[in-house]
Amino acid sequence: MKDNRFYQHRMAIKALCDQKNVTVDVGSRIYAHDRGWANYTQELNEWDALCIKYMRDKSKGLADLFR
Repeated sequence: MKDNRFYQHRMAIKALCDQKNVTVDVGSRIYAHDRGWANYTQELNEWDALCIKYMRDKSKGLADLFR
């Protein structure tokens, strides 16, 4: 996951989500589009899976991913 651009930029994605009042999945796509990223489908799928894992975890929440 360390090579994943979405994970590396998660704090900036969180700030964008807060600013635009959108969910993490929408904010992640906006962030990638705004930066002109290409060929990020696999990274995005991994990022989405990680976000879902945190949301489903009994002891963690999505906020823990952004610490």
